[in-house]
Amino acid sequence: MICPKCGANVADESRFCNMCQEPLTEDAKAEAANAAAKQPGKKNKNLPIYLAIAAVVVVLALLAAILGSRNNDNNVVSSEEAVASGEQVSNETGTDAIGTYTEAQLEGAIARVESEGYTMDNVEFNYYYWGQYYYVVAAYGQNLSSFFDVTKPLDGQMFDETMTWQEFFVENAISAFIQTKGLVFDAKAAGFEMPEETRAVLEQTLLELQSYADEYKDEYADLDEYIAASYGEGATFETFSTYLEESYLSSAYTEKLYNDLSFTDAEIEEYYDTYAADYEAAGMPKDETHVVDARHILVAFEADAEGNVTEDAKAAAKEEAQKLYDQWQADGGTEEAFAALATANTDDTATAASGGLCGTIAPGDTVAAFNDWVFAEGRQPGDCELVETEFGWHVVYFVQEGDLLWKLAAKSDLTYETMQGTVEQITEKYLFEVDKSAIVINTPTDVSAGFVSEDTAAEETAEQSAQEAAE
Repeated sequence: MICPKCGANVADESRFCNMCQEPLTEDAKAEAANAAAKQPGKKNKNLPIYLAIAAVVVVLALLAAILGSRNNDNNVVSSEEAVASGEQVSNETGTDAIGTYTEAQLEGAIARVESEGYTMDNVEFNYYYWGQYYYVVAAYGQNLSSFFDVTKPLDGQMFDETMTWQEFFVENAISAFIQTKGLVFDAKAAGFEMPEETRAVLEQTLLELQSYADEYKDEYADLDEYIAASYGEGATFETFSTYLEESYLSSAYTEKLYNDLSFTDAEIEEYYDTYAADYEAAGMPKDETHVVDARHILVAFEADAEGNVTEDAKAAAKEEAQKLYDQWQADGGTEEAFAALATANTDDTATAASGGLCGTIAPGDTVAAFNDWVFAEGRQPGDCELVETEFGWHVVYFVQEGDLLWKLAAKSDLTYETMQGTVEQITEKYLFEVDKSAIVINTPTDVSAGFVSEDTAAEETAEQSAQEAAE
């Protein structure tokens, strides 16, 4: 399937996009939100902050996906000094951040773009820095411990052999604000305005932040203090609102640029031919293999206490699937009727919101029985049957035959490459001067409150061992 945020090709069974880490299924989204809310040192009062920043950092992740992973491109460069809370960052090493980038000593500023009359202070920089942090925490959920420990400062944990996690976030925050601000400058120059639906989401997010701050007024004096608890000293609702608005604007402008891209069949074929050997090696020769679109309603098998599925359980699932098929027929037998029935009844949470739409399916993407049915010779739009797989009984509706597989792959790659060039051209219009020595990481109280000292950790471990021994 295709990630709705960054357009990357993702395996159908994936719960998170492997490019931008966007949660792809309902349970993954719930897991991300729950993990964020349960982070040590965090209370549920901070959930709106996570949700607000997740929307923003998805923008940054989208840009990272478009422009390529800095780490994979060997573009991440460490400083010789560790980036410590309250300490300055060494600028003895440079970076190949996206866009025209120079390091300079700037009085009282982290960065500036002289042509736009723009300067950045530490408060704004920390929005980008902690935005990166919060999104990673939310996106990786229970797997976060494989990367770093939220109960310890980041400057003491290594991202790789050469840099700490704090240095990694600093480098990516620099890249993120260069990408975001460059797109904001260009959007304004082009007369682009934020779409009404995007504006409505932004305003609702800001209202929710105010309502949650009011709910916890016994803990925070006002909304500014609530924001500062998540983004560090000096953060206010006014400056955070500006940061959010620019992030949403850059997201909408990026989407507009992406959607404006179009290619002729000749251009797509020429691109394929250029990389034909690579496509053939990946199992996508230039043949008549098509992708297809289909919808389904899953009636999952119910296992017993031992995890086994009995014949009676299979029969019950088939009976329920048949009832849903009959109901669809009674409702008119249209695709619209099927989509409505799927949303209300399917056990597949990943496709429920889209009316059971499975996305673009290529041969071999699904389990054998499902694959054999949708790719059966002579399959026609509107065909609908019951299909059994190891997951349960499916009511499957065939929507249509799609593009040729090789053509779809080439178009996707050509779009990605063209978008990459478009964003690079935009950011290169603006000269970003950055003084890394002026950067100060302000650790928010709601993050530092979760830190556990080595002595405390040792005591807790000893106490837990004693309890286990007593039991």
